[in-house]
Amino acid sequence: MKTLLTLCLATALLSSCSKEHDPQPAAPDPAPTLTVTRTMTYATAPSRDNGVTYTQKTLDGSGTLTDTGLKLLFSEQNAPDDLAMEVPKAALTNALNGTYALNTRTNPSGVADVRYIFTRINTPGQTSGVIVGKFSLAGGQLVVTQYDSERRLVSGSFEVRYEDLADPTDGRFSDSDKLHCTLKMVGSFNNLKLR
Repeated sequence: MKTLLTLCLATALLSSCSKEHDPQPAAPDPAPTLTVTRTMTYATAPSRDNGVTYTQKTLDGSGTLTDTGLKLLFSEQNAPDDLAMEVPKAALTNALNGTYALNTRTNPSGVADVRYIFTRINTPGQTSGVIVGKFSLAGGQLVVTQYDSERRLVSGSFEVRYEDLADPTDGRFSDSDKLHCTLKMVGSFNNLKLR
């Protein structure tokens, strides 16, 4: 009887101890918050100036961190704007935090590659677009302010400027016939999950 009582007490103690040390389930990742504002300013036709702000309700943001570097992509679900930025691994700080200048024709020493895509809907089911890369007159930077390496969540901001850009909204073939504008994209991202 004593042995049975001792075994019961030992079992009860062990089960209560194990309950005290069971790890708590991890809290879910915080929801990402994203904002991007795009403006087009026309020096010779200010009445055509336009701008739009996208938020996480309609904005898709994604990122990857691999052996080749950090890639971020921002695209609006029902609008023409897509922006991609990439920083090679050799240029990243160990904690990812830092300011990374864009690599463009006007700033070849910058480290972050950037590509902007504007997609036009010409007729239902038919689209065309403009891809603007680093060989344009561009400037700006990507700033990473925080990186949670355990959860792979990144936060920061960016600014991209294209000067003297042939109007991406104009579907005519020849750029010389188009108005030119300054296109600017400013954005922030918080708790963006990296794959």
